[in-house]
Amino acid sequence: VVGVGDGESFVASDPHALTPHTQRVIFLDDGDLAVLKAGDIKTSRLDGGVSGATVTTMDVSWGEAELGDYPHFMLKEIHEQPDSLRHCISGRMLLDKGNGKLGGLDLTSKQLLTIPHIRLIGCGTALHACQVGRLAIEELARVPTQSHIASEFRYNNPVISSDALYFAVSQSGETADTLSAVKEIQLKGGNVMGVVNVVGSSIARQCGKGVYIHSGPEQAVASTKAFSNMVAALTIFSVQIGRARTLSVSAGQAVVKALNEIPGQIESYLSDTGPIMEAVEAVRDAKHVLFLGRGVSAPVAREGALKLMEVAYIPCLAYPAGEMKHGPIALLEEGSPVVVICPNDKFRSKTLSNV
Repeated sequence: VVGVGDGESFVASDPHALTPHTQRVIFLDDGDLAVLKAGDIKTSRLDGGVSGATVTTMDVSWGEAELGDYPHFMLKEIHEQPDSLRHCISGRMLLDKGNGKLGGLDLTSKQLLTIPHIRLIGCGTALHACQVGRLAIEELARVPTQSHIASEFRYNNPVISSDALYFAVSQSGETADTLSAVKEIQLKGGNVMGVVNVVGSSIARQCGKGVYIHSGPEQAVASTKAFSNMVAALTIFSVQIGRARTLSVSAGQAVVKALNEIPGQIESYLSDTGPIMEAVEAVRDAKHVLFLGRGVSAPVAREGALKLMEVAYIPCLAYPAGEMKHGPIALLEEGSPVVVICPNDKFRSKTLSNV
């Protein structure tokens, strides 16, 4: 990434590193060549051709990387989730029509009606968001949907349908395995769109169409607010394609209303997080931790296990709650911590029976 300043030029591997100096950047594609001088940048192609690289102005929010009163960026970004989520859903939810509107997809209702199936592709946290998105799309739109691990997808010689819709989900928009999957899909004639956070990132440019999740910069290695926004963006899409098919106005309005209430609900929880330190004491010396959940809570459990492994280096295993008896129960001994994701949904009684 090349930064364009006033009488100065910069180069970096990530656009966020440039924000203290300039908001104007040039994203270089494979095979691009840039010659930098103070106040002068010339781009070309390694083969002597003309580069299509242009100057992009990044959102001002990408310069907001101060810790403030927080001890570290992860906690700061957890507390940024309400505002981050509002940025994601703002202007995209149509309560009166019970619909969503993701203009960047450039898909008409007729096109949404004829999509035979959908595939969501990501790595790590993005994969877990894909798994939640898969459930939302099938529930609201009744369209067969699969989620795939990007690092496996490309090498499995995937069957690509030109009529299907593919989403590449990535916070940074630079995830190498996901970008490779995008190129493989396009090579085989598939229609793939990006669900990314960083404007002008490689996946965004490669796809050409898609959704920006608008979560702002994430400094912490362990993703938090980007996960929430990925899920929100995929939920909005679920409503949009659902309304083009069988989802009623009233059912769509219920989802839109509920989604609009989530930022406030997160704020309410963060104002009184409950006995967090008791939970910390329960797991800090554990040899391993088991995470369980059903339905949408199963991928949430996987995300929780990933977070604990990333920040505390504790081995974690996440399973659908109903599968506990098929192997994981053998790991349990007296004092083994088990984290159960059990919201007040249709799976609650079943989940509690596993507990």
